[in-house]
Amino acid sequence: MVGLDNSGKSTIIQCIKPKKSNMEVIVPTVGYNFDQFSKGNIEFSVMDMSGSDKYRDLWIDSANGCNVTFIDEQRESYL
Repeated sequence: MVGLDNSGKSTIIQCIKPKKSNMEVIVPTVGYNFDQFSKGNIEFSVMDMSGSDKYRDLWIDSANGCNVTFIDEQRESYL
């Protein structure tokens, strides 16, 4: 999952995860985090990519062969 910094990518992933593993404190992602979990009959393999400028080059290299969700938050600071 990729998107601008502080757009809620990690929060969305934590909301999707099963409740027993959903108790983590959410901190800004440095680089990327990889997680695998099941919810219902769906298996998730999620790469949570940092939105920070210095890590955005990782987005292209890591996205080959993946289904990518881009979180677009419209804050005035990015406009």
